[in-house]
Amino acid sequence: MKSFYEKYQNASEETKDALLNRAVNKMLDKQLQSEIEVGLSADQPISITKKEPFARRRWLRIVIAAAASIAVLIVAYINLSDTGDITVLTSKYLSEDLPTHPGVEKGAGEQATKIRNDAIKAFNDQNYTLSGNLFKQISKKGEEDNYYLALSSLYAGQYSEAIQVLQKNLQNPNSKYVQEMNWYLASAFILNDNKEQATQQLEQINPGNWNYDKAQKLLRKLSKQ
Repeated sequence: MKSFYEKYQNASEETKDALLNRAVNKMLDKQLQSEIEVGLSADQPISITKKEPFARRRWLRIVIAAAASIAVLIVAYINLSDTGDITVLTSKYLSEDLPTHPGVEKGAGEQATKIRNDAIKAFNDQNYTLSGNLFKQISKKGEEDNYYLALSSLYAGQYSEAIQVLQKNLQNPNSKYVQEMNWYLASAFILNDNKEQATQQLEQINPGNWNYDKAQKLLRKLSKQ
């Protein structure tokens, strides 16, 4: 009797597939039955009375393998998204929601000076270094002037200065910019590599506050670094 190898070598392509399928099918049937019998208790015997077609089992294994691969990719994506560079994500958040100055001082009736107008224009043109310098020149700065001075410093990359101004502004608990300043101060801490202070600041952003969901994502990242 010819060995399986000899039959396989001399067979046509179609016959090769049939031979291989039968051989693998037989091996799998024996292995499957053995594993099931070992896994079950002795008082619950099992008998396999009907063979499942090889093709169906093969496709089932492919589907299971594909599902497992997708699950691994999803877990990997979640892990990567939670452990990436937090400064990159913070900068991305800041660039997604660029602030603009409304053009008048919030809640105040004082007529804007030329310096203030120039500062506002520079800020809305995203010339943050210039707007920061101009806001500093305003002799009697209101709450809004100090707020946009802090944002000018933050977006100009002057994080230490932004932190200083924001912390001073937050000493007024009744400020109309409290929620915004909490977010921007936390962002400035992250970008200035003050991770512990950033965590404390982000924890002050409560559900319903501005950028709460983003703050939670940053907190998750900080907990893994």
